Amino acid sequence: MFKKFKNWKGSRKDLINNLIDIENANKSRFMMISNKTRNFIPVNVRRIQQFLDIGILPRGKLSKGDYLYNFEHIIRYLSAIILKNKGHNLNQIKNILSSHDDEDLVNTFLSNSNIKNSSKNNNLKFQLDNAEISKKLNALGREEGRVLKSQWIKFAVTKWCHLDIRQKELINLNSNEVNALSEVIIHTLNNFDKNKYKKN
Repeated sequence: MFKKFKNWKGSRKDLINNLIDIENANKSRFMMISNKTRNFIPVNVRRIQQFLDIGILPRGKLSKGDYLYNFEHIIRYLSAIILKNKGHNLNQIKNILSSHDDEDLVNTFLSNSNIKNSSKNNNLKFQLDNAEISKKLNALGREEGRVLKSQWIKFAVTKWCHLDIRQKELINLNSNEVNALSEVIIHTLNNFDKNKYKKN
């Protein structure tokens, strides 16, 4: 179900429309259940904004005056709904999701193969343990609250000059942005105060 969204990007309205389609395809898994009435409550703009404000969802990327959303927003929203329906509060959900990357979320929460084993994979103790780990990593300065798999590409220009760029950002760079980075690097190297580092 989620493969078709792998390279998807769109507005917040597009995001909500996609989530509505997913909800309608499997209401029992992906639509929020009211704590009071136990009725299903479809996705709405207010909830998306709440999840963004809390940090359950990452901010959209600003492009030409509008925010764009992607695959990550879809799977993090759906994972949050699954956890919410299991009784987790929003702060717990934020901490739990922060300890998973996108692939982990799909495999842990959204994969069809995990439906029968959801109680084993997503039990409260397991998730709260992850939440505690996330808090400890936050305290150590890891804002994401999880150990990150390296997403950096290293360009060894010479033996003594290396350039590290995050893969996710590199693949989205256009020629103007590449030129801007080149100009900044040239300016930085030309204006570097070598005298501070020369041995007396």
